[in-house]
Amino acid sequence: MKRLGLALWLATAVAQGQPAQGPPAANPPERCEANLGEGPPSVLCFDPGHRLYLSGGTAGLGWGIQLRHLIRTDDPGLHWRSEHGLLRGTVAADRFRGAVYEGRFLRHSREGYLLLPTSPPRRIPVPFDVGLETSVGRLEGRLSSDEIRMNAVRGALLLDFARSDTFRRRAALGAVARWDLLVDRRAPSIREQAIAPFSVGLLSLYAESASGLTLAQVQAEAGYAALGRGSGWRPVIAVELTVERVLLALNDLPLSVYAAGRYDEPGEGFRAELGLRWALLSGRR
Repeated sequence: MKRLGLALWLATAVAQGQPAQGPPAANPPERCEANLGEGPPSVLCFDPGHRLYLSGGTAGLGWGIQLRHLIRTDDPGLHWRSEHGLLRGTVAADRFRGAVYEGRFLRHSREGYLLLPTSPPRRIPVPFDVGLETSVGRLEGRLSSDEIRMNAVRGALLLDFARSDTFRRRAALGAVARWDLLVDRRAPSIREQAIAPFSVGLLSLYAESASGLTLAQVQAEAGYAALGRGSGWRPVIAVELTVERVLLALNDLPLSVYAAGRYDEPGEGFRAELGLRWALLSGRR
């Protein structure tokens, strides 16, 4: 019953699209609805961070849930923006990739300061917002291989220099701690493990149009991780670029085309992807 209740809550949240409501956008779209004939107006603006979707393309079939939520405080100039990715996955003829949970939490202060709990309290002006990223259960592998590469747990501290009061902009630097595993799924056993104690740097860039019809993002990590059993350190590189554009809407549910490129080391090197993504449930502007 608890699982059923959670599933119903997620579906309702994505369909309504209300949690992502925040401060007014700096350049709100002029029109988000249009009367194209008899019946209710057609939706022209969508929230790409608030949806339940299916995708298909050169990398195979994919699915996932994305949610956005604004956490307000007693201070009208201070709020938290949270983004969640749940049960994302992609399956092809001989390859699979997925993640159980991915989250990002950014604290935005209109005046841009950090409060030190001294006596009396002190405010320190800063040119950035602060936040964190986390992920659990990222994995990738081939059906024809016994090996699965898994990023079991990952956390990152963020400094967001975009200082946007909406979800539509991000320009963040950070430091990443992660625990990576190479798992033998036949045995099962751990063949190799590596730990990065905030020894990996992060660059996170994101831009989204006011209508939500176009987005682009870059996520890059580079650094070193310590191998188990005193085997030294190895380089860690992960770069992902994504561009997405809504082409049309079917019953007010957006269908978009996306292009992505990824590079992973250790991993399978560079991969490119092109496909379509359809939101079965979608938030609206």
